[in-house]
Amino acid sequence: MVLLSLIFNSMLAGAQYRHFDNFEMQLGFKNHKATPGRFEYEYNNDTVSIGRGVNLGPPDMQVLIGAGMEFEIKNNIYLAVKGEYNLTNERGGGAQLGAGYRLKLNYFMRLQPELLLSWGMLVDTIGVTSPSASPFRINDITFWPNYEIVSFYKTQYYGVQPKLSLVAEFASNWEFRYTMMYQVNFVYNQAVQLRGNISPTQDVRTSVPFRSEFMTTTFDGEPLTKPLYRSSGFTVRAGFAYKFPLNRR
Repeated sequence: MVLLSLIFNSMLAGAQYRHFDNFEMQLGFKNHKATPGRFEYEYNNDTVSIGRGVNLGPPDMQVLIGAGMEFEIKNNIYLAVKGEYNLTNERGGGAQLGAGYRLKLNYFMRLQPELLLSWGMLVDTIGVTSPSASPFRINDITFWPNYEIVSFYKTQYYGVQPKLSLVAEFASNWEFRYTMMYQVNFVYNQAVQLRGNISPTQDVRTSVPFRSEFMTTTFDGEPLTKPLYRSSGFTVRAGFAYKFPLNRR
């Protein structure tokens, strides 16, 4: 008991409330929603056509890693610059920019609400496809003859992220953070991404937006009326932040 008391008292002694900038790193989970059905696309510019279809459903949950910097502007108001990257399942990530305010709950517990402008991206495989002519040229790129072309679904979304972090200061320079956040998207940009070889040893990627004049997209045989993949909104993550001693004021 004496040893535990000494450790706890030393942690409290180090958990001082100061002004600082910090670096944050967290692990978390993120979901996307998708209406089950068959998505098909066809690109046809009168000289060559290419297309593919795939049955879609909700993608698996992504495990992600997030990192960012927070800079104190004045009196516990922070400018936040953050990013994230998917570690599992579909490729993708995001970036956020905004501000937050730190509230003192007690000697070593803090509550930090933030409001962030956000950008995100998700890329999922559609499958291997073949153009109607070879070599295949699109977006000023000529693909190498007789090599496979792989198509992907790519979406980019823009919105806001309200965010709330419970912060526990457990040492003079370290914090534990438990974060809850909600994604609200206002704009989606969807495209088909094509990957293939431009030489026997070099490949390249290029994207064709759904709204391109040569692109036709359908879902269960009907024109698309909403994004194929949409953020499910609520995410949770946990991790640590390091306070920079040289930036204390």
